Amino acid sequence: MDCARSLLRMGREVKVVYRRNRREMLATKPAIEETLEEGIPIEFQIEPVRLVLQNDQLVGVVCLRTELGELDASRRHQAIPISATEFVIPTDAVVTAKGKYLDVDDLGDVLDLNGGIQIGFQYHTSAPGVYACGDCISSGVVGQDAVGDAVRMEREVASEVHAGLEEVSYIHLDPIPVADYLKKAGGLAVLRSSKRTVLDVCLLKTDLLAR
Repeated sequence: MDCARSLLRMGREVKVVYRRNRREMLATKPAIEETLEEGIPIEFQIEPVRLVLQNDQLVGVVCLRTELGELDASRRHQAIPISATEFVIPTDAVVTAKGKYLDVDDLGDVLDLNGGIQIGFQYHTSAPGVYACGDCISSGVVGQDAVGDAVRMEREVASEVHAGLEEVSYIHLDPIPVADYLKKAGGLAVLRSSKRTVLDVCLLKTDLLAR
């Protein structure tokens, strides 16, 4: 639902399709209602089966209508495709819903996993150049808290990546008063304040490190 609403705000024409009925959607009731209120159609009991390409470009998605069968392991009715109901939804982009749980099937060989992705200092994973934050990390939070924490983590990671691109040194400090750090750095540092009242992240040009 979040992706659909974000795409709408980006000026795209959006449609959501779901293989079961509305009652069995895992999205929250407010999320569904707000999506519909924004004018995004949700078509139920439709299952995408394959993509349609022309000249290596996506032009549509082949779908089948479904009927509900017996309960499955999730205690929801199975979505059973109905033969001879195939139709095409024209589109040039597809966003797939992967579920609420972390899919680590392809990550075990490159990342340390233990109920989530293990991170070290500044959200580094065991894979060079790969960061993790939000509710996918082993100590991650869930729900609304995850949104705020993920935004804060994302900004700190972005600061480090930006420092690398700009070829400046990135310094993550234990909390100290901003005034003390500015005095130490000669007032020439690029600063980003944390949600606390003290400095915890800054960018510092390499030639200032010796000062």
